[in-house]
Amino acid sequence: VYMSGADVTSSVPALESDLYCGCFRDAGNRVRDLPHQAPYSYLSQIGCVRYCKSQGYDFAGIQWVQQCWCGNTGGSQGTSLTCFYVDRDNDGNTEKCSANGEGACYDGSNDCECGGADGNTLFRTSQAVSCPATIPPTDDYMGCKIDSINRDLPVLGSASSSAVAECKTICSDIGFTYCAFQLGKQCFCGNSYGNYGSASRNSKCNSLYENSVYWSGAAVAPVADLESNLYCGCYTDITGQRDLDHQAPHSDLGQKACIHYCRTKSYDFAGLQLGSECWCGNNGGTHGVATSSSCDMGD
Repeated sequence: VYMSGADVTSSVPALESDLYCGCFRDAGNRVRDLPHQAPYSYLSQIGCVRYCKSQGYDFAGIQWVQQCWCGNTGGSQGTSLTCFYVDRDNDGNTEKCSANGEGACYDGSNDCECGGADGNTLFRTSQAVSCPATIPPTDDYMGCKIDSINRDLPVLGSASSSAVAECKTICSDIGFTYCAFQLGKQCFCGNSYGNYGSASRNSKCNSLYENSVYWSGAAVAPVADLESNLYCGCYTDITGQRDLDHQAPHSDLGQKACIHYCRTKSYDFAGLQLGSECWCGNNGGTHGVATSSSCDMGD
């Protein structure tokens, strides 16, 4: 045990309860919602709130697990849904993050928000300060983010999307909060972004393995991950007597995107056909099994 060097002529006041405000957006290297970063990494939620309070700030925010930010205008850029998700082991998949050590969570639990890429888990430092209103983001562009072969946004929305607006609609329709537009045609969907960091530019990007990331407009909680082993096989379909009778309004959906779309519309089955069509229904397989080569040919 060591003396910390702090002036201990008076005790540190206890923090009030109910200081948590929510998950709020931060525009990262463009304009910070909370502009002052603590000089320490991996502060607990309580440690971050105490630090910001000691510096005279009204708000404290945990971001990307290890960063503590302080400011007086928390929540100025709208809400976010990234704070529960982080790629802890760099495998390309986002997981719910847990506390780093006993007492890290403000509420005393061992399973709490740790902030995401460009998202602050926001606390007020005193009950005398009001939490910001929970409003949608003030604009929909999240920045230019680095991508990888293990995609930052893991679900292929479309390989031939014609515009950002179409990409946003696809990702919103299948229940994802964010979309990424790449190479002027590729559309990817996900509930978090920024696992590989920001690109060097602040402007919109359009290169290989660089994503222009946008809020999709979905005002929903993150869609659940798909279970494994959902594939059923190759089945016959007949024009005019469709096995799956609802066609998605989007072309070139990836397999996961098609399944997510049909699930959001409460259908039991999803089917890809002709390489670009996604069909949904509740009576899959009514015309019998087809040869696997039929599906390989896109029939």
